[in-house]
Amino acid sequence: MTAGLGHYAVETGDARAGSTLLRTAAGQLGSEAPDCAGAWMSSLLAVAYAATEVDREESNSEAHQAGSLRMLDEAGELLAVWDGLPARGYGGTADVVATAHARGLPVTVLWPEGAERP
Repeated sequence: MTAGLGHYAVETGDARAGSTLLRTAAGQLGSEAPDCAGAWMSSLLAVAYAATEVDREESNSEAHQAGSLRMLDEAGELLAVWDGLPARGYGGTADVVATAHARGLPVTVLWPEGAERP
């Protein structure tokens, strides 16, 4: 529940509150949590962190892309949970994966059940 509230806070423009809630939720993940839960939490934290670091007042497509670019600036590789579909808006997962490839970063894609590889 805490992670959902943190995600909601980030999406509605309060990245700082969202970051706090997400850090709390990350600390509550036990060792029995599936790997995908940790990956999801890490991605939410990265977006929240990047949104606060790029000084965006609201959570929108431009802020998401700016945050993703900031994340890629610091990354040595990208781990993406992606359905293989085109981005549904600027700054979507497809955009981030394409940018990581263009920068020469190693990319590992975790494919959700039922997703098709492009």
